[in-house]
Amino acid sequence: MSVTVFLQANAKQHSAEMLGGKGQGLAQLIQVGLSVPPTVVISTKAFHQFFSSDLRALAREVGYGNDPEAYTRLTALVRTRPLPVDVTAVLQVLGKPPWLAVRSSAAHEDSERFSGAGVLRSFLGVPCVSTRVTAAIKAVWLSALADPARIYARLVADAELLDGGIAVVLQPMVNACVSGVAFAQIEGTRVEAIYGLPFPLVNGIVTPDTYVTREKEVTTVHVESYKRTALVLHDSMWDTARPGSTITLLRTGGRALHGVLVKRNAHLTAVRLEYPHYDASVLDESDVYTVAALAKAAISARHALNVDIEWAETVDGWTLLQSRPITTPIHLKPSTINKVEGVAPGETQGLALDPTRTSLPFPFGALLLVSEFGPQHLPLLAVAGGVISQRGGMLSHGAILCRELRKPMLITHTPHTHLHGLAVRINGTSGALDVLPEVGA
Repeated sequence: MSVTVFLQANAKQHSAEMLGGKGQGLAQLIQVGLSVPPTVVISTKAFHQFFSSDLRALAREVGYGNDPEAYTRLTALVRTRPLPVDVTAVLQVLGKPPWLAVRSSAAHEDSERFSGAGVLRSFLGVPCVSTRVTAAIKAVWLSALADPARIYARLVADAELLDGGIAVVLQPMVNACVSGVAFAQIEGTRVEAIYGLPFPLVNGIVTPDTYVTREKEVTTVHVESYKRTALVLHDSMWDTARPGSTITLLRTGGRALHGVLVKRNAHLTAVRLEYPHYDASVLDESDVYTVAALAKAAISARHALNVDIEWAETVDGWTLLQSRPITTPIHLKPSTINKVEGVAPGETQGLALDPTRTSLPFPFGALLLVSEFGPQHLPLLAVAGGVISQRGGMLSHGAILCRELRKPMLITHTPHTHLHGLAVRINGTSGALDVLPEVGA
């Protein structure tokens, strides 16, 4: 049996044990004819062949004992050991696009029980060169031994993510003008959207525009004002453009966004949006219905009751980037008090502490005060009582992890540095944030 699978309509169906959770979800979308970028999955079989007994023994030492010496030996072996995959042939199958997305797809990830949201590494903008893609695949596998994955496995999955194997999804990067995430449940769909590529949204780096649709009604929950910068895939037509040059981003239906080039690297261009785009809603009502329809189609493809999709709009139309079950159902329109939004239910109280402003160990039960919250904070979340973040959305990786770990989380949408060192009570269900009186005051 081949260790790589090119996902195609009417092709043989493979299980999550072979494709991993993300790979299987994409295969189901392709089977019913939904728009998905060309996809090749490096299967869990390749992973198991690569991680033979000597590597697996070292991985156990790293995973259970957090042994730095064992990790150094393991990474040295991984770096020099050849993959059981003809990466050059895989790139030919994908059409040798300029840039690839290399995403994790563990057997225990993106399942009905465990999302594993962002705890394994994924890499965007990987050059379509066999050595770079090979290094990215190995880095995805090794990320199962990093703190976020090990802590998630211990607290949520009750298993090592290495146990079931880790497949890897390879796709051409999609040049999204608008993108986002949607949770579709029986009672309706919540849609979060930003301009440009979706990774700032899923990583909780920005606050998205948010919409809820029920049957024939669309409610705009939040429109983030002053959306200044969009990160988009670099286009060769901008090769000679300098910072300050006018950039036009094209959407479906002949719509256009206008902005100014701020900076760029090899594969990304940062565009500062011009008025009225930075104050206007990212999606109109028709767009929200389109995303909701994509989510419903994904539900049908998965034969499920709910679904979490990542989507993108390009000049050529709408496409799906992933589909997985919802592990933690949400209230479609959360309670908000004084613009503070509850995104993970529950109530707790304690000292609000910004870990960057103290050199002491983070106290058990304290509230984690951050500008943005993501899987990189899992070591702190393991001891924290809850999270207060300035930015983010309910569908971000960090919010999903808080709900799975049953830790309350609020998003303030405004600076909150004044809370550092204060005793506060938070309610992630209602959105309440109360500063408690000082003892003896």
